[in-house]
Amino acid sequence: MIRPLITVCAAILFSVSNAVAQSDPIEPNAGAWKTWVISSGKDFRVPPPPDASAAAAELEQVRDLLTQKDSKTAKEITFWDAGSPGYRWVELVNNRFLAGQALPPNPHRIHTYLTMAIYDATIAAWESKTFYNRPRPSEVDPALKAALPTPRSPSYPSEHAAAAGAAATVLSYFFPDEASSFQSMADEAARSRVVAGLPFPRPPV
Repeated sequence: MIRPLITVCAAILFSVSNAVAQSDPIEPNAGAWKTWVISSGKDFRVPPPPDASAAAAELEQVRDLLTQKDSKTAKEITFWDAGSPGYRWVELVNNRFLAGQALPPNPHRIHTYLTMAIYDATIAAWESKTFYNRPRPSEVDPALKAALPTPRSPSYPSEHAAAAGAAATVLSYFFPDEASSFQSMADEAARSRVVAGLPFPRPPV
């Protein structure tokens, strides 16, 4: 039962990762895909990014982050860039299943809710991306060399951050004793894209 379920969950996430892997502009209609739980991506649109007057300061932040990378940061960038935004989260659960670790009752719910949450969060992120259509830092300044290939998609918001937040929330529900660890992982996943120079740093609240 568990292994077929893992295959199904991987297939759901592949539908998102396949769109991200294109060399052409990434799915312009991804934000309108049918969601599992939330009403629509549009209903969860994030607040607008800073206006153009902040661009120079933000670019300087990105340049500073790119020059401050160390081996630990480089490993984090590589780790979270292993596949679709949800890849590492599904892998984490898969490893627990396959290792025979203690799991809550009806453990199939973990995979189900995790992949549904990641999928819906990704659609919501893409709806906001398309609506705001904010360029990547290296598109604003072609001299800026990101640590990873620049995706052909708007930079705001980060789909990795959205997926990580959704995943950490679901996993914290099933494993409450590890909630702080999951949140730290989510923060690291989001930060890994920023320090790679792909989105702009998170604007102050």
